[in-house]
Amino acid sequence: MTRNKLTETRKDGVIMTTTSSKNTRNQTTNGVLNPRSTGFNMAIIYGLLFVPLMLVMDKEITVDLLAIPALLLYVLVQLIESFITKGKKATVPQWLIVGSFVVSVLTAVIMAIVSS
Repeated sequence: MTRNKLTETRKDGVIMTTTSSKNTRNQTTNGVLNPRSTGFNMAIIYGLLFVPLMLVMDKEITVDLLAIPALLLYVLVQLIESFITKGKKATVPQWLIVGSFVVSVLTAVIMAIVSS
């Protein structure tokens, strides 16, 4: 982080000093890991919605019902994201984030209802 000290003299003779700081570090990484992908976020959202729905409906939670749809959601969203951004580090469109959230919610609800 660098700090720049700016000094300005006004017409009435008062000297104003301000300090500004700029973060010169790269903002693309957050600590050890890179930022979470949209696909990972949607897989986590599916799990966070599916487990309480299964508990409320008093049904058995299995790894198959939790892991396989979450993995498929991750792969689906990552493929669509890579197709849309064409491998560049472009920002993900908002419609993709909202659409994948809706798909995750619907998948969690449908899997909770359909499971026996």
